[in-house]
Amino acid sequence: MLFALILIGGPITGAHVNPAVTLAVYISNVRWTEDWDIFLIMWTAQFFGAFWGVCLAWNSLYNPNSILIPPNKLSRAMVPESEIVLLYPADQVSNFDAFQVEAICTFVFVMMCLLVKTGKTKPTKQGFLSSLAVASTLLAMIVIAAPKTGAALNPAVGFAQTCFEIANFGERKNLDNYFWVYILGPFTGGLVAGILWRGQIYAFSIINPPESTEKSVIKLI
Repeated sequence: MLFALILIGGPITGAHVNPAVTLAVYISNVRWTEDWDIFLIMWTAQFFGAFWGVCLAWNSLYNPNSILIPPNKLSRAMVPESEIVLLYPADQVSNFDAFQVEAICTFVFVMMCLLVKTGKTKPTKQGFLSSLAVASTLLAMIVIAAPKTGAALNPAVGFAQTCFEIANFGERKNLDNYFWVYILGPFTGGLVAGILWRGQIYAFSIINPPESTEKSVIKLI
């Protein structure tokens, strides 16, 4: 799905999709005033899209007249509990461990996004190959993180999954215990990626002085 979204939306908006990617691009560009408005617009759109994605999922699963085989039952939002996948760390995985996994895997994913978006460092100008590289990196990070954390790797996903849980079960301790992991973890990964990428571009400019520094700027749109 991400591969398709990048191919479709990349030429129009950059197809960040993930607030952690937008944060990293914003930090790496160091254009605080020029990019501030579009930065906030993209964040708003990403969280708004995640919320409506949850609404679509709920609408697709809503079926109060379904025949339930015990011990299955309907949630408060009239969705079969067997169809609900909650986002929380696996057994024997502490909140801090989950935070580290989310942050590190998001960092690797965001660094790949920055690599293929930056004119100076991108290995190919073929948008198809760049999109494939980003999507493949996300797949790899999901395979690594999923058994430990469920692999949100996106603050908007953490937010949306929490909304879905509240709608179906009401107030639960998962909200208090794990919500911060799936918001701060990906944001931390994006923040560190943006800072390190700025340093990498600076080092690249010193090593290759003839190159124009203007190419190091990634347009938010």
